[in-house]
Amino acid sequence: MGCGRSFRAWPIIRDRVFANPKIEVVWNSVVERIEGDGAVVTHLALRHVTAGAASQLPVGGVFVFVGFKPNTGVVQGHVQHDAAGYLVTDTYMMSSIPGLFAAGDVRSQLTRQVTTAVGDGTTAAIAVAKYVAEHKTPAAVG
Repeated sequence: MGCGRSFRAWPIIRDRVFANPKIEVVWNSVVERIEGDGAVVTHLALRHVTAGAASQLPVGGVFVFVGFKPNTGVVQGHVQHDAAGYLVTDTYMMSSIPGLFAAGDVRSQLTRQVTTAVGDGTTAAIAVAKYVAEHKTPAAVG
C-alpha cells in the first residue's frame, strides 16, 4: 500500500475492497458535503486532509457508516469495559455489576449484527427474569 496508507478494516474486507473494480479508494480525504439535484445524489464534495484541496467525486448513492464507538459512557468507571469501551459480560449478558445486563452493540463480542443483538436481547431478558425471581424479597406480612 505504501505512503503510510492503511485500512483499519479486517484483512478479508480490505482484500475484497482492493479486488473489486467497482470500488475506488480515495485516501486522506473527508466528505464535506453530499450533493445532488434534489432527487438523487450526484457527487460528494471532498477535502484532502493534508493538502486541503477540494475535489468532487461522482457517485450514484451513499451508504453512511456510523462507526463502532459504543455509547457506554453512562456507566464508565463503574462497570468493566474492554479496551475499545464495550461492556464485558458473562454468557448470561450480566456485566461486572450484579443485576446490570447488556445486550447488542454495547457488549464486547466478535460481531456487530442485528442477529447477534437479537440473540443477546433474548438471553438477557431470560437472565433478567431469573435474576429478579432469585433476588425478590418476600412481601411484608401485615
